[in-house]
Amino acid sequence: MLILAVLYLGYSTIRTLNGNPLSMPKAKKIANEYLNQAYPDNKLIISDGTYNIKFGNYYFDIKGSSDTNVNELVIQEGLKTIEDTNKTKELNEKVKQYITANSNLSFEKMEVNGTVFFTSDNFKRNDNIWIGLSGEDLTNEKIANFGKSIMNWSKENGLSLNRLTIDFTNLTFNESFRLTLEDNKLDEQDIVNMIKKTE
Repeated sequence: MLILAVLYLGYSTIRTLNGNPLSMPKAKKIANEYLNQAYPDNKLIISDGTYNIKFGNYYFDIKGSSDTNVNELVIQEGLKTIEDTNKTKELNEKVKQYITANSNLSFEKMEVNGTVFFTSDNFKRNDNIWIGLSGEDLTNEKIANFGKSIMNWSKENGLSLNRLTIDFTNLTFNESFRLTLEDNKLDEQDIVNMIKKTE
């Protein structure tokens, strides 16, 4: 009984610090399969990986032949999705550039935090975009039009937009609102009516 207790304690400690020992090789296999499909012409080296107990994710640093950091892959708990941090960075830069160059909105502060992830079974891409805005003249109607323009822009640029979330604060009235759009529900109702006040 004492031996079994010690073995269980050891297994629990390893699982807590490094993730499920049985799942780490599976996560690394998924990461390698994704790299072979996404970067077929690059000679990439994958790290052994680490586990984040707080989020339940597996992290793999990816390096090129020159030992420069190319990107990081995050395999989410359950091994169902893969986040490619390089593609996430590219997405956020594209969104910022679009807003700066094409938006008619007047705002004092902008934040963009999108995520590009792929399903681990068929590597289908999904893009989630979150935008935070604050300004004195941000009305529901303006944000609704802005949301629609982002959706149209994403289609024109070949993105696979899964969800768009816009959190905005009207500084004149000190009120905050949220607009959440999913591509398959865009035409179901007036976008202005989809904006909800937040606390």
